Amino acid sequence: MIKSGTVPTIFLIMLFTLSCNSSNKHDDQKNEERKGQQSNTSQVDLVKAKRLIQTCYVCHSPTAPENSRLAPPMEAVKRRYLDTFPNKETFVEKIAHFVTEPTDTAAIMFGAVSQFNLMTPVPFPEEDLTAIATYIYETELEYPTWFDEHYNERHGNGSGMGNGNGNGIRRQQRQGGNN
Repeated sequence: MIKSGTVPTIFLIMLFTLSCNSSNKHDDQKNEERKGQQSNTSQVDLVKAKRLIQTCYVCHSPTAPENSRLAPPMEAVKRRYLDTFPNKETFVEKIAHFVTEPTDTAAIMFGAVSQFNLMTPVPFPEEDLTAIATYIYETELEYPTWFDEHYNERHGNGSGMGNGNGNGIRRQQRQGGNN
């Protein structure tokens, strides 16, 4: 036989146990939601970067004719930076830094600076610039139909400044100086 005072005590213990379990389930659900949000962060950044890069395309257009460009196509920027900085972290850092403080000494696209001058600094937050540079690194970019021929003609066997004669920077570096 159960004593009359024991029933409310057992009931309270069961109620407390159930509330703890449902609270844990609720906490588990919240933790799963947080994990999902964290795993989507990089996707959100790349989606945002895809939208933000449209601002870059005002000057670095993949569709502008060669003779009316404001700057080199973004694919040219990507290829040059990949050639010089193949490591993703360095690539992203160098592009993000140059875009905020474009200087002759930081420039690596000498022909573009000669043809178009230095770009104007971009006042985006560092987080956005990092997202854009990451997007550039990770994404196959659209580029003009004339670009491959232009690139091969201008860069030949080296990395530019050789006017397609195989006298580019790489060849000069291999030979230990300027020719």
